[in-house]
Amino acid sequence: MAIRRRKKQAEYFFDYTLLFIVLFLLGFGLIMVYSTSSYEASMSASLNYDEAYYLKHQAAATALGLVAMMVVSRIPYHFWEIFALPGYLVSAVLIALVMTPLGITANGATRWLNLGVSVQPAEIAKLCMILFLASFICKMGKGIRSFRGFLLVLMVPVPICIMVWQITDNMSSAIIIFGIAFLMLFVASPEYKRFLLMGAAGIAGAALLVFVIVQFGSVIQRKPDSGMVESGGLCDRNGVPDAAVSVCNRFRRHFRERSGPVHSEAGISAGSTERYDFFHHL
Repeated sequence: MAIRRRKKQAEYFFDYTLLFIVLFLLGFGLIMVYSTSSYEASMSASLNYDEAYYLKHQAAATALGLVAMMVVSRIPYHFWEIFALPGYLVSAVLIALVMTPLGITANGATRWLNLGVSVQPAEIAKLCMILFLASFICKMGKGIRSFRGFLLVLMVPVPICIMVWQITDNMSSAIIIFGIAFLMLFVASPEYKRFLLMGAAGIAGAALLVFVIVQFGSVIQRKPDSGMVESGGLCDRNGVPDAAVSVCNRFRRHFRERSGPVHSEAGISAGSTERYDFFHHL
């Protein structure tokens, strides 16, 4: 009798710590939405000068999400396993559809789909990645402890990350999707040595990249008196290797593209020779 009672209690176990974290993040998010949007909303005639306009809309979406969370929590998690592989494939198809006439361009970025309602495939990919990796890791079992299994799990999100980055030009979402995979692998793996080594390698790589940019970024700018070019060939004057030139040039182009609209709003043409981006100070 006591065993049956314990089984029944375990079946209806609720993680109140996780619930508190979710509610705290939702509440904090609502406060930030109101803090950042109240002034703009209070000055907008189209919003009837309602300073809580954005807060109300976000609160409605939050309430809907909480209801959905309660409904989903009542469904046995094994039920969702059948959607793991289809979800992974569907997310890839939706990302690819961004390149079709269904894609919506807003603020210079094409990241949404018009499917009757506006849908961002990158957000769907995050949910599908969690579902697929949960199923994939469970099926691997102890195989995840091997180096091959470790790498295999890390390779699963790579195609989706590349598609999100290259097709929707959304590097931040690509990093988040890969981060989700990394954290799930961290939780599932009983050994932390590999993660420590990867963390150390990542820090060293970031430090090396910053060093290369700081040391060689300025020599890539076109200077009439130096005869240097932006890309290609070795730099005869300073002996800068092709790899350093290529890396720095890529970052400079990235910052130029991102800073172009800001310069235009400030009355500075995007093609101006006077640079105001990060690399102007190198």
